[in-house]
Parts: sequence; structure tokens; C-alpha cells
Amino acid sequence: MYICNMNDTKPEVIQKQREIFFAKSPGERLRICLDMIDFGRTLMESQIRSKNPEITDNELKAEVFKAFYKNDFPSEKLEEIANWLRSDL
Repeated sequence: MYICNMNDTKPEVIQKQREIFFAKSPGERLRICLDMIDFGRTLMESQIRSKNPEITDNELKAEVFKAFYKNDFPSEKLEEIANWLRSDL
């Protein structure tokens, strides 16, 4: 898995961000994290749709899955799961 170590944010700004985040309740922090996941999925779906405007909903699910989990499964298993997502369940 690739981890980006680039950081152009000043340490004092990072500290202030942490203070603001951890001042929130656990429920608020969870909501923020879930919103970020949803936003990432929306971005991925938009990118895939822009390359293939005729994509079906099931094919989109499969392509999003492959994009998110390409480093977590062997290629054969990844494709097996993607094929299952493509099928009419």
C-alpha cells in the first residue's frame, strides 16, 4: 500500500486541527469520518462515470470496489468479487 508522506501544513496548524477535532463528541467525530468516506466514494464514482457515461449501476459498484480494494485482495479474488457485484443479485 502506498502512503503519502507529503505534508505542507505547518505543525501549529495541524495541532489546531487536532484540538478542534478532538473537542467534538465521539458521535460528531464519527459523523465527520463517515462523511469523508462518502465524499471519497462520490468522487470515485464521478471519475468512473466521466470515463464511462453509459456504465450500469452494478458495473459502477464493481469498479468502485476494485478501485478501493485493489491493494487488499489478490487480483483473482478482486475480479471474482467484482463479477459478483456486476451480477443481478
